[in-house]
Amino acid sequence: GGDCDGVNMQSGKLRERVAIQSKVVVRDGFGSEVVTWVVSATVWADVRSTDGTEQVESSVDQVVATISHSVLIRYMAGLSPAMRVVWRDRSLQVLSIVENDNRQRQLILKCSEIVGDPL
Repeated sequence: GGDCDGVNMQSGKLRERVAIQSKVVVRDGFGSEVVTWVVSATVWADVRSTDGTEQVESSVDQVVATISHSVLIRYMAGLSPAMRVVWRDRSLQVLSIVENDNRQRQLILKCSEIVGDPL
């Protein structure tokens, strides 16, 4: 039906490859915490820069951050605001996750670019 056609058109916009990474904290030989990032998934996405006016409070550390990018992906379970998206040479902290159509088809990851963070 016509419903499927709309989904295909939307999915056709997912032209960018992005890596979704999870933070893993391990202790080194001296007992210090070492943060590493592990790729949880590599997916197709539609990445868009925002106008920088929308702000959201991070559910991880309660810091108000400005949304710099919006990342549209196909629906997948297990995502959380503690993750980040690596797109091209940029690292984007996931601030919030919004279901695009309430049908478990697509998610919008609202992100803030992390400047100076090693990939």
